[in-house]
Amino acid sequence: QSRGARPCDDAAGFSSVMATTTVASRARRAAGLHAPELFRSVPMERIQLFVEREVGHDTVDELAKLGCVSFVDLNADVNAFQRNFVSDVKRMDELERKLRFFEGQVKLSGVQMVHVDPLEVDDSNVRVGELENQFDDLERELVQMERNQNTLKRDYHELVELKHVLRKAALIFAQTDADLGAASGGAAAGGGGGA
Repeated sequence: QSRGARPCDDAAGFSSVMATTTVASRARRAAGLHAPELFRSVPMERIQLFVEREVGHDTVDELAKLGCVSFVDLNADVNAFQRNFVSDVKRMDELERKLRFFEGQVKLSGVQMVHVDPLEVDDSNVRVGELENQFDDLERELVQMERNQNTLKRDYHELVELKHVLRKAALIFAQTDADLGAASGGAAAGGGGGA
């Protein structure tokens, strides 16, 4: 049972998905039970679905949510880089990288995250293109905020350092003025006693 399975493309513009489904799981579904079968010895049927490319992702996603389908790769002998869906896999890898970045930023900020079962989320209105746009915007904003925060911290530390330097300089100047005042007062007192 594979949630991340991908359809295999053919030249006619359709995706061919080879799937095996258990007979027992069909009976469970008819009874309203959706627990996946764990044993490979359960009777299974092999079916082949032909799906248009535009709805291939949604179809495979819905089948995976049922939890009673295993997918068979029809292009096992094809190099990974020669497959038609390589660009989609790269897009998903980039989205996953952005999600890891968001997770790291959330953990750094100390916010408690709530973990949700992905199968319980209603993602019927979510489209990958929309997520890509939202993630791009969020990543750009977070990177800019992090850059601004680092600049503010650096400026703050420079100002604190400058404040301490000015305090030390003020003490040195005050001490020098006191020494000069004492020296000129002593010289004036010594000069006035000799006249």
